[in-house]
Amino acid sequence: MILGSSVSEVAQLSLASLSGIRGRRMVLYRNGEEQQPLMGWGSVSAAESSGGSSCVPIPTEGSVKPVSSIDSSVIVLGEVDDGFVMAGKVTVSSRREGKKYAYVFGPSIFYIGESNVAKVNELLSNRLPERFIIHDAAVATRVVRVIMERAAALDVAINMSGGILALDGSLRVSNFEPSRCSLVRIAETCERNGVVLMGVTKNTKLRPLQRLEGKLYKSTRPSFMEVSDVVRSIAPTVLGRSVLARLSSDGVPLRIDILTEEGLEGSLSSLVASDILCHGYPDTLKAAHILSIFSLGEEESAKGRLVRTEGTNVVQSFNVRRALLGKMQLGGRGGN
Repeated sequence: MILGSSVSEVAQLSLASLSGIRGRRMVLYRNGEEQQPLMGWGSVSAAESSGGSSCVPIPTEGSVKPVSSIDSSVIVLGEVDDGFVMAGKVTVSSRREGKKYAYVFGPSIFYIGESNVAKVNELLSNRLPERFIIHDAAVATRVVRVIMERAAALDVAINMSGGILALDGSLRVSNFEPSRCSLVRIAETCERNGVVLMGVTKNTKLRPLQRLEGKLYKSTRPSFMEVSDVVRSIAPTVLGRSVLARLSSDGVPLRIDILTEEGLEGSLSSLVASDILCHGYPDTLKAAHILSIFSLGEEESAKGRLVRTEGTNVVQSFNVRRALLGKMQLGGRGGN
């Protein structure tokens, strides 16, 4: 027999691991997409329960302020022999005086390769190994996205006074922070201009916070609980204070990092009063996300520009996986 004791050990490990889920609640992923249980997990250990504060109702009479939300996306258009060609978009969606505005920057095309990676590295607060950037498309796209998003956020913060600036995701200092418009500088600018800076995470990956969400579902009113200690124990570079918040009675819990001088209750009540909520999610953030997504037309237009105006020579290509494995449409998922 070809397969022997080594594979038997793996099989035993698989069988033994399943004993850990007997009697447990479980959600099944759909097409590889993460799911969340309705009304939260509902199982909170004593240690986790003490790590999160009790639920605090969000005041209903918050002050109305201008709100600006920012999101971005970066896609890989292609490769050259020493790097990647990408396109990026960043969107600022705002609501002020009852009117909604949107500003889209891009698509902008970027090349990062051996000939210019040193210049890109100079833009960052912490220099990265150059091979790390040009040999990994995921890292290259992340560098471009952080640079674009931080630049937009700093410009908004400079020109804003007494409002709310919401970023998609946490207020965690990235490994790819640009030195001129870093998250720390954005935070300092917001503080100087009286702007509340928020980082809104749609689906927290922190297990202790996921298990605390059930508390918010049991509350009959929009509520929040501070979870700063839990977040800092796992992600110490996050700025401000952190909460789990359910902004509306039909909403889902969000993790929100907040930098403010007016207190958590006042900041959250102002967000609720200043923006329209869709299942507890700010409409300006939803619009920023939608407008930052690349349409097929935008992607093809960006590729067309590379061919028409940038002097590139597009060579014939092929898909290695398809050439080796064939065109399989089995409807399943597997490894690379």
